[in-house]
Amino acid sequence: MGLVKKKAKNEDSKKKEMITVEVKKEIIEMYERVIRVADIVRFYNKSMSTICTLLTHWHTSFLNMAHP
Repeated sequence: MGLVKKKAKNEDSKKKEMITVEVKKEIIEMYERVIRVADIVRFYNKSMSTICTLLTHWHTSFLNMAHP
């Protein structure tokens, strides 16, 4: 067996990119205008999970405000 060279941890890791409040508002507005989530994902180049989590949190907080 030969030696296996391991990559350093920081070589391939991406820096976590935060979504600004303005972009979050734009995503919610696009969703309210009945634009498909898949189209929003492609437009902002984010993962489906990220966009869906944002929309889920927005939806639950919106429902909580409507029914105290």
